[in-house]
Amino acid sequence: MGLLYLRKGIYDVAEEHLKTAIDRITQNHTKPRDGEAYYYWVYAKDYRGRKQKAYKNLLPSNMEFCVSFSSIFSIAQMDCKRGHYDVALDHLNRSLSTNANNIKARNLKSAVLRMLDNPALALEVSSETMVIDRLDLDHGLNATWPMSRLLRSRNLKKN
Repeated sequence: MGLLYLRKGIYDVAEEHLKTAIDRITQNHTKPRDGEAYYYWVYAKDYRGRKQKAYKNLLPSNMEFCVSFSSIFSIAQMDCKRGHYDVALDHLNRSLSTNANNIKARNLKSAVLRMLDNPALALEVSSETMVIDRLDLDHGLNATWPMSRLLRSRNLKKN
C-alpha cells in the first residue's frame, strides 16, 4: 500500500504505511533481511521535505543487495545537494562498485569531479561512460565541459 500511495504522490499516507511495514519486519529483528521498505520510506520522507531524517534513515536500506546501490546513490545525491562533494564522491564510488554500469551514477561522478576541480578524471569517467552507453545524452555534456576546461587550464599554464 505504501508504494501505491508513494506513486500517487500522497506522501504522508505512504510514509505511514511504509513505517507500518518497517515495524512489522523489525518486530523480531533489529536488522531486517529486506531493506526495500526502508528505501521507499526514506523517499516518502524526502518528498515531504524532511531531508535530514531521510539521509539518516537511508543507511539501513543498504542491507539488501538489490537496493544497496540505489540507496548509496541516493545518499550521494543528497550529499551533492548539501555541497559535500568529497563525501558524495566516496558514496558514488561505493555505488559504482556494486553496479559499475549505472549511467546516472557515472554521470554524477563526472559532475562531482568537475566540482572538485579534477577535469581530467571527469573526462576519463565520461569517456568510459560513452563506451558503455553511446545513447546517453548526459555523457556528451559531461565530456565536452571537462575537455574545454582542461584545454583552457593547460593553455593558462603554458602562458
